[in-house]
Amino acid sequence: TVSLEMFSLRYCASDAVIMALAESESACGGQLCLVDIAFSTKVTDVSVKLLVRNSPALERINMRGCKGISGECYNNIPIYLERRRRGETVPEEA
Repeated sequence: TVSLEMFSLRYCASDAVIMALAESESACGGQLCLVDIAFSTKVTDVSVKLLVRNSPALERINMRGCKGISGECYNNIPIYLERRRRGETVPEEA
């Protein structure tokens, strides 16, 4: 079995790819720490939120230039990840 700690697919990630990653053993098993999907125009809030919820070890996700991601998601996901990392109570909805 291959496990990923870092996943980078700049410019070409899509919701389908991110959702598959979110369901992977690496994400759900707590190995995935860093995701870089910068400038991927086919990624939306839906797949990013699923990935964040399913990846307990995720510390950082680079969403720069992802036009399909709302400003709210872009701004709130890093705050959510930092609070989760510190062990603070975080809302169920990322």
